Amino acid sequence: HHGDALGPGVSDFRLPFRDIEIVTIQQLTESQLAPLFDESWIASQVWAGALVLCEYLDWLDLNGNLIRDRTILELGAGCGLCGICAGKLGGTVCITDLGIVIDLLRANVEANQSESSGWCNKFGEAPVCAELEWANQEHIDRCKLVDGHDFLLVADCVYQTFDELQVPSPDPSEEEPMCFIDPRVQALVNTIDQLAGNKTTVLVSSSRRGNGAVLESFFGLMSKHGFKNLNVINCQELGIIEKAQSKATGRIYFDPSVISLCSLTR
Repeated sequence: HHGDALGPGVSDFRLPFRDIEIVTIQQLTESQLAPLFDESWIASQVWAGALVLCEYLDWLDLNGNLIRDRTILELGAGCGLCGICAGKLGGTVCITDLGIVIDLLRANVEANQSESSGWCNKFGEAPVCAELEWANQEHIDRCKLVDGHDFLLVADCVYQTFDELQVPSPDPSEEEPMCFIDPRVQALVNTIDQLAGNKTTVLVSSSRRGNGAVLESFFGLMSKHGFKNLNVINCQELGIIEKAQSKATGRIYFDPSVISLCSLTR
């Protein structure tokens, strides 16, 4: 899947956003030699789902669902592009990922701090970068808000991380064969469940890979955890796909047929 992203060695990605340009540094030095799906390599790339989610946040803000002064947490943020865009729209933002990625996140937040284009929430504060390993109770407790965040952002976080040959075959004698669920997906849903309040909107942007089973298991688990209201957003109709694709051209692999964007609430 080398074509799915820019790949090692590309230093940054510049995204035109409103009347500014957002810069994300894409490469941690130590990940230059990392294997293809090393966590730091995955985190140091901009993926198509993040572009779509950024455009949707912009659309929401322009259409009356203001981002300004909303509390927003991005999970598995990687370069932090979505959280940075939310910060530029005035959100009070916490950008999270594994500890190995925090330096990259902080560098990207700093790279987008300027006198002409600061952070326009009521406190004028830059997004906070925090370590959050999914299902790590100590990390979750540090990032929790009493009533939950207004928005949780999840961009291209749901993908297969196990070898299909390791998946146990279903027992034909069982009426309802148990579906194998990637432990990473279980950890993600557990984390979302704890961070979300009754009024939290979870925005999930993803690229369907393979037969889509991992994505289906994610939405199935979310429903079991009480997220019964699933809204599939028509990105084509809103003009979001076209905008995101034009910004990806020649720089990020972008296949509109596999990208989906959903919002979930309890």
